[in-house]
Amino acid sequence: MQITPTAQVTVPVNKEVKKKEKNITLHLPVKSYVQKYLVKRYGSLYIISKRDAIGIVLFQMLRRPSTESRATQRLKQYTATYPIEVSPKNFWKRGCRNLDDSLTIEWHKLVEDLIYQEYCSYIENMEAHGVEQRYAIEAFMAKYNFDETDIKFETIKKA
Repeated sequence: MQITPTAQVTVPVNKEVKKKEKNITLHLPVKSYVQKYLVKRYGSLYIISKRDAIGIVLFQMLRRPSTESRATQRLKQYTATYPIEVSPKNFWKRGCRNLDDSLTIEWHKLVEDLIYQEYCSYIENMEAHGVEQRYAIEAFMAKYNFDETDIKFETIKKA
């Protein structure tokens, strides 16, 4: 005789069914080439997760208020925005809502550093396969749709 396990489903009586709350969308000011990189790398909307460097840093930054006031002027040079979503639980219960100008600039520096690291690896790999540096730089710029208005070819070459 074979016994088959059966699953039991219990339906709560007289209890409210929790509605899924909508995420909160924040728009971070970024330079245009950083926006293009983020969209290509993470999609047109980033949902905060503690599974990658961007998410870990954003999560921590959103939880800490800052008192830096000089950042507002520097932030004006950022001509684009990149949307991120925060779950209501993270926003209300974990306090992920303190994004100010100074923290935005620090996050932006992190993303620029990630672009630089990826760029260096990309160029070294292309050169190792016999591609001239000039063509490798053009290929990297094309990969993320960077153009001369985003970041100058010579600036990338100097890096």
